[in-house]
Amino acid sequence: MGGLLYKDFVSVNRIGKIKLTWLMAGLTLLFVILRILAPGSLAGDELYALTNTVESVNIIDIIFAIFISILLIGCFCLINSFVGKMVDGDDKNSTRVYLAGMPITKRTYIASKYVFVGVATYVFMSICLIWTFAALAFSEEGYAQLVLSFLELFIAPTFSISLLIAAFELPLFIVLGKVRATNIKVGILLCLAIAVVGFFLFGDLTLFEKFFNIEVFVRYVTNHMEFVMVLQSMMPIIAVALFYASYRIAAHFYAKKED
Repeated sequence: MGGLLYKDFVSVNRIGKIKLTWLMAGLTLLFVILRILAPGSLAGDELYALTNTVESVNIIDIIFAIFISILLIGCFCLINSFVGKMVDGDDKNSTRVYLAGMPITKRTYIASKYVFVGVATYVFMSICLIWTFAALAFSEEGYAQLVLSFLELFIAPTFSISLLIAAFELPLFIVLGKVRATNIKVGILLCLAIAVVGFFLFGDLTLFEKFFNIEVFVRYVTNHMEFVMVLQSMMPIIAVALFYASYRIAAHFYAKKED
């Protein structure tokens, strides 16, 4: 299992010529240093803004909140790119043919993919939490600190969604192969894109003002904190349960395919 995990790690550990591990470690260290050097208390009168409800917003804290949001989106996308990279690496190197002659069961091979994605999800979630804790530790009390706290609340649900997507993709890529799985994935994304375009052409665009507004979001979370706490607690449990169910399905059909 250890060798299979290391193989998958090598296959996803590069973005171009940059090693992903060094990139994430460097960005995290840089973020923490910058946050220590630029705490929210440094903001003078010129670095404050007012919301529509005349609430004072610390611009320095908001800038760091934006950095965390970018990291969260980036990590989400990276995790969901790992599945294709791992399977593509195995196809290029004829890994499955080689493993057929080794004392490694098919179930172990499948389990290594799921364990790797699960560990990667946990690591990226931990990095996002480190950024958020650093930002909160040096934030000023007020509206911007509330935004940072809300970001922290939604980190676990966001990575739970990432795990659910991986639970859907892994059986497709492992059992059907990269080409057919990619075609299915592209077809689904194309349908979603058509739906989005259709909404922009014929939908009620005022919904963006109602639901895609940071102030509306903050007010909603404040008024429904119990629901948010339940969501934060339950989504990881549900995601892990469905991820395990996906593993059992993938192992079953992969064994049938190879027999």
